[in-house]
Amino acid sequence: MKISFFFLLNYFNYTDPDRGLSSILSHFGDNIFIMCLIGERLRDLREEKCLSLYELAKRTGISKSALQRWENDLCDIKASYLKTLAIFFDVSVDYLLGLKDY
Repeated sequence: MKISFFFLLNYFNYTDPDRGLSSILSHFGDNIFIMCLIGERLRDLREEKCLSLYELAKRTGISKSALQRWENDLCDIKASYLKTLAIFFDVSVDYLLGLKDY
């Protein structure tokens, strides 16, 4: 079962409003950090190539709205899309996931 980061944030804010994000991190650790790195790295790579979301969508065949959600860490990204983006940007999937620095 997949549970979104924002569901967890709302849940922990409701059950323990004083702790919020720290409650999530204590339960899920590095998984949340990795999810946040994907969006940051996608945006950085896109901006390095001076591409708009529209241009990246057109070149990769991935919808602009999906790219925007991933950059803003609003949803998970499937492995097939990670591979497509890694090939396009000439980086490893590990780099996109935050497991390696270039």
